[in-house]
Amino acid sequence: MRTSEEQKNAIMENLPSALIHIMDREFRYVSNFGEGLQKAGRTNEMLVGKTIFEVLGPELGEIIAGYYRQVLEGKTVHYEASYEGQDYLIHAAPLRDEHGTITQILTFSLNITENLQTTQQLQAANLELQRLFEESNQLRLALLSVVEDQRLAQEKVQQLNRELEQRVWERTAQLEAANKELEAFA
Repeated sequence: MRTSEEQKNAIMENLPSALIHIMDREFRYVSNFGEGLQKAGRTNEMLVGKTIFEVLGPELGEIIAGYYRQVLEGKTVHYEASYEGQDYLIHAAPLRDEHGTITQILTFSLNITENLQTTQQLQAANLELQRLFEESNQLRLALLSVVEDQRLAQEKVQQLNRELEQRVWERTAQLEAANKELEAFA
């Protein structure tokens, strides 16, 4: 039992960026673990005996209490919350005694601040990439339009050259005929 308890404590104390809280039915902290606890500048001793309203403040405390009331009804809930500039993904579940009565609430909070920031940066990069793609597509279409205009202009020049050659040929033929008539007249 001692080894099992030590293993459980070692796991709970070393979960990266995680906070584990056990609360009673009045939302009072009973036990607190996890690496995230120290990162948040808290200790188990600082929290034990205090309610979520005392720790989180009345507004956030009331929002969180709404989730915990669902847990006291037997539901497991998942939600996100922000506290002191950090974002957390929280899983809250009921803890039951040997008779099945819900006596406590277990919460597992994972700090997702960096993940959210990375997601936001990726979304911004995707938007910029999409903008650049659309801009390059517009430039490609404009270039294709210029190339097509140039091709049409070349075809028009070739057509005009053919017409000019035809006219020159016809004029030359007319001049030759006129020269023959003049020679015959002379």
